[in-house]
Amino acid sequence: MTIKCMRPFGAKLIKPALAAIALSASVSAFAATSLDRVIAIVNDDIIMQSELEARENMILRRLARSNSAQPPAEALRKQVLNRLIIDRVQMQLADERGIRVSDNELNAALNRIAGQSGLSLAQFRETLIAEGQDYAKVRNQIRQELLINETQRQLVNSRINVSQQEIDNFLSSDQGKLAASQSYNLSLILVAVPPQADATTIQQAAETAAEISAELQNGADFAELALERSAGNNALKGGQLGWKKAAELPPAFAQALQSLEKVR
Repeated sequence: MTIKCMRPFGAKLIKPALAAIALSASVSAFAATSLDRVIAIVNDDIIMQSELEARENMILRRLARSNSAQPPAEALRKQVLNRLIIDRVQMQLADERGIRVSDNELNAALNRIAGQSGLSLAQFRETLIAEGQDYAKVRNQIRQELLINETQRQLVNSRINVSQQEIDNFLSSDQGKLAASQSYNLSLILVAVPPQADATTIQQAAETAAEISAELQNGADFAELALERSAGNNALKGGQLGWKKAAELPPAFAQALQSLEKVR
């Protein structure tokens, strides 16, 4: 008896079809990857479009949680990009100075953040994942913020040289007594003026500040206006500076605070 092995019908077509599918998948993956692009170069580093969009989405989620109105898309993108550039410069300074954040320091910070919402670290992680966030990326973002804060602290401290006599003089002054007893929860909208601005530029900045002041007096939301129009580093936080002693502020700020009325 002779047995013949028959070739299944269409076998010749299977490999080409599979190859076509694989090629199509590769092209689609390449196209998706190639959509990302460089939007800023910071010294030897780059900022990608995907990074900007991820930070924007993080800000929008935070605004949604606090029931705050969303700023115009263009204003938000400008603020976020400026913040990313500044952060990248400060991260480079941290690297140059050998500043590091240990895992213990990072975990302690994460526990504090979770505790502010009444959550354990595990619950905080689960909440982020439920919101569609990447916990590893959030963890890395907080590490970067800790590095930046430490870099800023070191840069400021390295420039301070105060004698004991200056300390005694300050503590005996009216401003020193005020600083010892009063703290202020401050928010700021910064209208930036270049160091060597001409008279026209200064006048335009003054007019812009007057416009912003008028909007606030007419009931505009401070946080929303700061997010849209402030040039300060804290614009994405609604201009919040947090609690500050009068002694920590420029003299002009401290003097202005003394003349303000209490709001209940």
